[in-house]
Amino acid sequence: MPWAVRYGLLVLCLACGATPNPARERAAVAPSVELAAERATPAGPAAPVAESTEVPDEAQPATAVATGEELAGAGTASASVARVAGQAVSAGELIAFWYQRDPDSLRDMLEQLALSRLVVAEASRMGLVLAPEPVEAAWSRALAELAERAAQETPGLELEGYIRETLGREPSSFREELRQEILLEALASRVVRAWMLCEERAVVRVIVTETEEDMDKVRAALEAGGDFAELAREHSQEESATSGGLLPPIVRSQAALSRLAFLTEVGELGGPVGEQGRIMMIRVEERPTPLDMTAGWTRLGPAVEASLAADAVRDPEYWQWKAAIGRRYEVDFSPLLDLVGEPLPMESK
Repeated sequence: MPWAVRYGLLVLCLACGATPNPARERAAVAPSVELAAERATPAGPAAPVAESTEVPDEAQPATAVATGEELAGAGTASASVARVAGQAVSAGELIAFWYQRDPDSLRDMLEQLALSRLVVAEASRMGLVLAPEPVEAAWSRALAELAERAAQETPGLELEGYIRETLGREPSSFREELRQEILLEALASRVVRAWMLCEERAVVRVIVTETEEDMDKVRAALEAGGDFAELAREHSQEESATSGGLLPPIVRSQAALSRLAFLTEVGELGGPVGEQGRIMMIRVEERPTPLDMTAGWTRLGPAVEASLAADAVRDPEYWQWKAAIGRRYEVDFSPLLDLVGEPLPMESK
């Protein structure tokens, strides 16, 4: 599931030097994000996950995800991270040093942390409860993959030694952080899909061509009785071509594709219209009835689990959720700018 690299799977990134999917567009959750009156409800103290791979009898509540403070230990910007020539180096100094040299990297890490907190806030709001088996299975798979990589890279070195010597981590804390990342990923999938199922949305197929001449050929084929999905596979220059042009559900918004989808009747064609230098035509397949977000996880859960079993969350779905969630909760990055001595953007003052 490409979108899930937002939340890590720390072991895979550390073990193979992987970086987040370069195809992913990062719509920043930044100081300029629209603020809403509703604020995140604290998720409460984390319930540590046991080291044993034994599966507990009860499902795991969303609040079992530890926050960064709980995993790393509570601290402040004045906390010492090192001593050099008898002088303390503070966490704030380290952050400022990092920001001066690689501001994009620091903002990216803060954005990912903020999104993690938003996932937990939404999961808590919905009363989301996870069955433990999928989380335990994913955790075991990740450890098995890491053990296999360790055997290839450092023959004769046990996994514990690989984590300690090659990754430079303490094995027990590394395992716990990995489990927390996997749990967070599982929560994120369900939070995003629950949001989508509760939104007014359209299911569409799309054909995108580079030129008007190519689109004219598509239109002629459709008028002659051609099948939209087959023509998408043959002519579309968009990555959805392999699935007959089928896109993840599109929520109602001011985006060009969304406006077209909601102006077009179910079963009808929309377009062609120009979009980012290319030509686009859609067919609206359906507009499912939204579920009730206030129903709680007891009622939402079965629908979400069935939907995820049929189709995993994909990047466009995640992007739409990310834009919406930034309007539901306050996200304020100005403390970082204050810490590093950076002036606030005019719109934030």
